[in-house]
Amino acid sequence: MKETIRRFWRNHFQGDVHAVHAFNYILFTIYAFVFLYGIMVDLLQLFLQNIFGINFGGCMGLVVIALVAILLLIKIGLNKLFRLKGRYHALSFVPLFLLMILITICEPRFSVLKAGILGLVLLLYIPFISHLKNSVRKDDDFLTLLIPNLIVFLLLFLFTTFMTNTDDVFHYELKTQRFLNKNNVKSALKVAGKESYTSQRLLALRCYAMARDNSMGEHLFEYPLVPGNTDLFLHETDKEVMIYPLDSVKAFLGYLPKEQSTLEALHRQILQADTLTRTPLADYWLCTLLIKKDLGAFAHWLPRFYDIKQAEQQGNLPRYYREALVLYKTVSLDPQIIFNSNQTEVNFKDFKEMARQYSDKRIRKNYLRRNYGNTYWWHYYYRN
Repeated sequence: MKETIRRFWRNHFQGDVHAVHAFNYILFTIYAFVFLYGIMVDLLQLFLQNIFGINFGGCMGLVVIALVAILLLIKIGLNKLFRLKGRYHALSFVPLFLLMILITICEPRFSVLKAGILGLVLLLYIPFISHLKNSVRKDDDFLTLLIPNLIVFLLLFLFTTFMTNTDDVFHYELKTQRFLNKNNVKSALKVAGKESYTSQRLLALRCYAMARDNSMGEHLFEYPLVPGNTDLFLHETDKEVMIYPLDSVKAFLGYLPKEQSTLEALHRQILQADTLTRTPLADYWLCTLLIKKDLGAFAHWLPRFYDIKQAEQQGNLPRYYREALVLYKTVSLDPQIIFNSNQTEVNFKDFKEMARQYSDKRIRKNYLRRNYGNTYWWHYYYRN
């Protein structure tokens, strides 16, 4: 069987260098498109936006096609310079892979180590290939020519994967922004929704998406929070890593801090607003107080933005505000608000009973996290 296959290849492709070259072009084209559009499209958009100052948005497919075409034209020009043929033809694609790496490692910051590795590869590349120009022999068949090319491409694929930006959280930030650019808030909120790690910027993007959806008080604590962080805002200093316009954020919220937002700065902003009108900024303020576990201040401010009696009757107060008020009744000696929600109080009772079953704090914390990790009560008692 093996000899039959070899005879077939020998009879049809012996010395067929052009077939191997065509295969290499097809393989590179497919990989380049999948890599740039399927994996790195958001990073590529950010790179081009920072270079040209243009948000390419929904036309990134056309941009990637044009970019792949440009890479192929560069390859055709390099053929005249390198003249690599046959079994080492794939090595003539190395500069194209280096270019793809270059545009996907610069954001959000330039890596000196990776730049040094790229420079070293380029420095060694030209003298190395100068000894490989005559790589076609008369007895070479298609497989003999193809296998070395496949090995080179496999090494280039692995090298490209290692060298490019593989920061998962940063990719989640960009993907969330991509959906926001499409006004697809629900998809933006689903990005990495089940992951247990986050960043301040990713949390801020989610908060903005929830504000757009009027659901921050309903869903905030379903997402991981940054330990010790109460800043839920994007900042003007985030501009270099944003493919979603910060002007839109500021126009919607009416507030965009230059850098890290403090509780005092947000308090001043709230005082300047009409406290009888519930704006998106009001939920930012209330949720910030909940994150700080300041239930007294939360109970003081909540009636300014929500009609508590009406919400109690209609049962439409956001989930985490209900949970906070039920908890507030048990921890405050003189509660300013008495809010009743039968189902929420039953759930809180179950939470407390389950906590009493485990004397070991670590076991109790982990067990409750599996069952109540998305409640405000777990955040209040167990999140640092």
